[in-house]
Amino acid sequence: MESATVGAGGVPAGEGPLYDDRLRSGPTVVTREQPVAAPATKLESLAIFLGFGIVYTLIGFHVVANLHVVNFDALDRLTRAFMVWYNDPPKLAAIGFSLAPIGTFVLVPFAAFKALVTSGLALPLSSAVFAAGTLVFADRMLAMADMLRGPRLLIVLLIGINPMFAFYGMNGTGDAAGLLFASFGLFCLLGWGRNGSPRYLIGGGLAFALACLTQYEYIFWSIFIAFLLSFTLSARDRDDVEVEGSVIAFLAPIIYAVGIWIFFNAIVLGDPFAWVSQAGSSAPVNAASTAAPAFQILDAVGNVLRIQLVFPVALVALPMLLLAARDAIGIGLAGLIAITLGFPIASAAIAGSVDVIELRSALPAFVAGTAGMAWVYFRAESIRGLVWALTIGLSVLALPLGWSQMETFPHQNLEQAFTRAIATNEDQEGTSSRGGFVVGIAPERTMAEYIDEQGVPDNQILTDNARTFGVIAMTGKPELFFDRVDKGDDVWREVLDNPDGKVGYMLVQKTDADLILSRYPGADDGNVPGLVPVVSNDRYALLEVTGATGSSTADEPVPNP
Repeated sequence: MESATVGAGGVPAGEGPLYDDRLRSGPTVVTREQPVAAPATKLESLAIFLGFGIVYTLIGFHVVANLHVVNFDALDRLTRAFMVWYNDPPKLAAIGFSLAPIGTFVLVPFAAFKALVTSGLALPLSSAVFAAGTLVFADRMLAMADMLRGPRLLIVLLIGINPMFAFYGMNGTGDAAGLLFASFGLFCLLGWGRNGSPRYLIGGGLAFALACLTQYEYIFWSIFIAFLLSFTLSARDRDDVEVEGSVIAFLAPIIYAVGIWIFFNAIVLGDPFAWVSQAGSSAPVNAASTAAPAFQILDAVGNVLRIQLVFPVALVALPMLLLAARDAIGIGLAGLIAITLGFPIASAAIAGSVDVIELRSALPAFVAGTAGMAWVYFRAESIRGLVWALTIGLSVLALPLGWSQMETFPHQNLEQAFTRAIATNEDQEGTSSRGGFVVGIAPERTMAEYIDEQGVPDNQILTDNARTFGVIAMTGKPELFFDRVDKGDDVWREVLDNPDGKVGYMLVQKTDADLILSRYPGADDGNVPGLVPVVSNDRYALLEVTGATGSSTADEPVPNP
């Protein structure tokens, strides 16, 4: 019987310049009578993108607008993006430096429309676009591995309905954007591993350049992949020029993107690595005060393994890559999964607490695990049926396991509230959620409504926008507020020290983390001369400036907004 090894799109497998059949674990012959995978078509990709994008947007809008499960990390990013357009004066600096920038930049187009911001639709819509795009590249990775259309679409469907993936496909946090860039980057890595085309290196470099500035964990992925490229080419006796050129083609956009970010931190904040120390340094606005558990290595390892239950495919892909796909790409993908497991542990060790290991730390495993199983499927043809069955079985198992972890894992950000909202279709306003969070935006909404009714002139409400961003967004009028972005922290501090005659009001969050209350302790209770509480709720207070304020109790530096 005539036989040939056939790859995606009719390209003979094993004939690419990087491919080496001697590294395969078994026979690689595929008879022409066997089914050959159809490549992912544009129509197929469009159907996945529109289908999941619409579903995530509609369900997400219901969860945000009617059930009031609003992620405050996402709301902070949305407000920053909103201020880019409508602050007085509008400026790109509203993006800030305390958060990875791309997760906020991707919200800027949606924030251009006030109705999308004030209604909350911008949050699920923005995430839905990137989550749906991630599923498109998951499908493309499986097609690159020669998987038939039906089986691979089933895998994509199971990933798409996974409760953890779906939640972050709706909540606007920016995690979905990171998953899209990482999935495109891994698709390019698989493509390069299959046929060695330089265009994949360029595409992968651009993808990871964006991923690195969306979630800093991907910087370690990028460094590891660069070494992988060098090792792979050197092991195949490629000349030094090709090795250097390939690594540079991949790393150039990444180095440029991270370098620009370091440069901006240096010239604006005076510290080129301020973005490292400021990441995640501020307590969320809706977080209740709780004691952070100390770091213990066994607890950290246990938590990391536990969060992987939301998508255990990655845990199984790791040993299979080492045993059944023993080539450079397989070992490299196993290394990426190991980085995904190790990064949260290292972060917890640096922070000195295991509470930084949240459920969202498992999200990169969705793309790393999918890419890993795709490569095992491609390389180990003799066990393709087993690989597909394991992937399907584990993806099905991930549905109840992921749901259970969202309900019970102690360190999270509204995942429990999301499961309650979906299960009961009841408003979650005012309820609590594991991780020490109060669910809902009623304090923000009521304060914003009061301010709207007062007819306050522009720039007359001094506020620390890093703490009161929710109120700013819900008024739909960021120009009313004299915030830290307007004229910079130095000018803002001068007005804070002597507000009489410069602003008429101060809006504060009732916590020491608010810089105004840090400067004037007790002002929200009427204990500071010249600052009279006008209206107050559980979270915020609006103070009227009636004269010279009391003396300062502290002269603390102003952190980055």
